[in-house]
Amino acid sequence: FQGMEKMNFIFIINFIIKLITVVTILLFIRLSTDYLLLVGIYSIGQLVYGFSGLFFVRKYFGIKFLLPNFKNILNEIITSKNYFISSLGINVITNSNVFILGLFAEKSIVGYFAAADKIRLAMQSMLNPIFTSTFPHVSNLAKNSLSSFYIFSKKLFSLTFSMGLTIFLILFFGAEGISEIVLGNGFQNSILILKILSVVPLLYGISNFLGVQILLPLELSKKYAFIMISTVIIHIVSSLVLVHNFQAIGSTAAIIFSEMFLIFVLVFTFVRFRLNIKSE
Repeated sequence: FQGMEKMNFIFIINFIIKLITVVTILLFIRLSTDYLLLVGIYSIGQLVYGFSGLFFVRKYFGIKFLLPNFKNILNEIITSKNYFISSLGINVITNSNVFILGLFAEKSIVGYFAAADKIRLAMQSMLNPIFTSTFPHVSNLAKNSLSSFYIFSKKLFSLTFSMGLTIFLILFFGAEGISEIVLGNGFQNSILILKILSVVPLLYGISNFLGVQILLPLELSKKYAFIMISTVIIHIVSSLVLVHNFQAIGSTAAIIFSEMFLIFVLVFTFVRFRLNIKSE
């Protein structure tokens, strides 16, 4: 659906199924012992979503399902390895923080950080539909018309930056109220962490735009993968050092430092690419 730029249809299916899932959870989950039922409801929702997608793909696009052989699978893995590495790098930076903090800090501190980080990630995820829906379009523009690609990219950056800035302002100035509503009493220590983390969605929006919406469509996936590997190494090293000395605050500082490093290298790579194109 993403590749065919028909996201509206699958979005409606996804929204309906998730709405039913949420309502079902609210109706039937009452006790902590209901955790298996919770997992079951969520899993059934995902299965229904997946099989619905397969059904409508076959019905509306006429796609036939074939069992691939090992050679085809290996070829796809080799062809898409740079995309895989890039996605893996983003996930490592996003999900390794609680684990690293847990190596040095008490459980309560890890809990305060994890709670604030989940709010940050929830707000940050609002940017993902922009990147998901526009990636096929920018990729097509980059192949057919660089001038149109740059014009559209400027508009896309304005939208991304505006949303990232809005999320930053909401989290920074509303950290106390959001923490109280979402986390409840006893999480006052999460407020400062959330305030510091509030800038991350803005930085994430910029770095994701430069990497996914610029370098990948321009067929610079190999360079982007290398940049992400370098950033992951920088992030892990800085996290280990900063968390050891400053614990939760150190973890937030490591995330911000890694995102700023990533943005700097991506901008440098893109500017260098533009200069090489002009010189040719």
